[in-house]
Amino acid sequence: MTTDLQTELRKSTGWLIALSILLILLGIAAIFMPGVASVTFTLVLAWILLISGIIRTKSAWQTTGGYGYRHPGRNSKYFLPIVHCLLSIAYRHR
Repeated sequence: MTTDLQTELRKSTGWLIALSILLILLGIAAIFMPGVASVTFTLVLAWILLISGIIRTKSAWQTTGGYGYRHPGRNSKYFLPIVHCLLSIAYRHR
């Protein structure tokens, strides 16, 4: 191995260990505070769904091909991303 590769591996291993310790501590905190963990998980999941729905809607608007679900007589490529956004908003405000 070259020294550059060894240095990069050591740096990456250090970050991996730090992330592992952080995840262990967060897991322990989640065990002792399940209410906070549930609310946090719900909010994070809702934001992920909302952002991915917005990205999918933008992508559908830019797509010019005939991909995706097609309803007879309509181009329904906008339907699923919009439903995705609406469900994530409804999930967040539950």
